[in-house]
Amino acid sequence: MAYQSYGPSSRVHPVVEPSAVESRAFGIRVGRLDYGLGADFEHVDLAATLEASDSDLVLLRYPAQRLDLAEQLRVCAWSSIPCDPLIYVRRVPAPQEHAPVTIRPLDEADLPELDHVIDTIFTGYPNHYLVNPLTRGVDIVAAYQEWARATLASEHGGVFLADVEGQGAVGMFMVHDEDHVFEILLGGMMPVARGKGWYQAMFRAITDDACARGATLACTATQAANTASLRGFTMTGYEPFLALTTAHVLRPGLLD
Repeated sequence: MAYQSYGPSSRVHPVVEPSAVESRAFGIRVGRLDYGLGADFEHVDLAATLEASDSDLVLLRYPAQRLDLAEQLRVCAWSSIPCDPLIYVRRVPAPQEHAPVTIRPLDEADLPELDHVIDTIFTGYPNHYLVNPLTRGVDIVAAYQEWARATLASEHGGVFLADVEGQGAVGMFMVHDEDHVFEILLGGMMPVARGKGWYQAMFRAITDDACARGATLACTATQAANTASLRGFTMTGYEPFLALTTAHVLRPGLLD
């Protein structure tokens, strides 16, 4: 997920984009369909867009206020399973003291350490895959590890660890940095490091650095139910500005 898909400069006429990582993980053809604020909602034909794809499962996201798309979903032949909503928050510049956190960029040589950190942070983590019988059995840790590898290899991606002296790695971030928009795609804290203020410190440090390098928007998103992260964002000086609805949309007959 990247904010470019959802903000005002998002595609006017989105199409279903194949997702190789999720297709391999689930053993079916998976696509993603992202309607952003820049879409031409007056001419959206959701049923036709779905039928034009060769996907079995389409992971659909659209602004939560576009209830007209929910109605199109209700009447089209594809079945849909509602999932977790996402809420974007954005950085609000404010002076704040940082805890002693060092942000360290990773490369392929660091993959064993990164795999360990992801395994420690995200084992048992709930997300929208759990709502669907076709996806709920996925190894979420392995999926996130593959996502991190793909991000490291991408032109605009990066993966970072947050280190604290005497503690080692306390958290990680996976980011997309393009056209002055810096988005944290995935972030988390090691369990032993939670509740000590380091999340806010590492979050502020990495986004302060991005803004110093020219980013005009620093943002991230999380599930509405992830109130711990939402509290952390608020304490770090972020504000909500966009909500997205997620649905798993399945080709007719797939679950028969």
